[in-house]
Amino acid sequence: MAIQSEAALEAGLIATLQQMDYEYVQIAEEKNLQANFKRQLEIHNRKRLAEHGRTEFTDEEFDKILIYLEGGTRFEKAKKL
Repeated sequence: MAIQSEAALEAGLIATLQQMDYEYVQIAEEKNLQANFKRQLEIHNRKRLAEHGRTEFTDEEFDKILIYLEGGTRFEKAKKL
């Protein structure tokens, strides 16, 4: 088994995910992180949003989601998702 640096492993993982049509997103600040999180939630809830004739959460809905997720440990938060 060959030894590789963490950077090489990370680069390989990113390349593999991009080949699987995952999009690489540069997160430079919290605002970008929240925007990407909102986008991912909308993608994974596309069907439910479509039932209501929508494609995205309102800012108010997203704020409520963030408030809901704020409580608890990271494991408890993951269970909520």
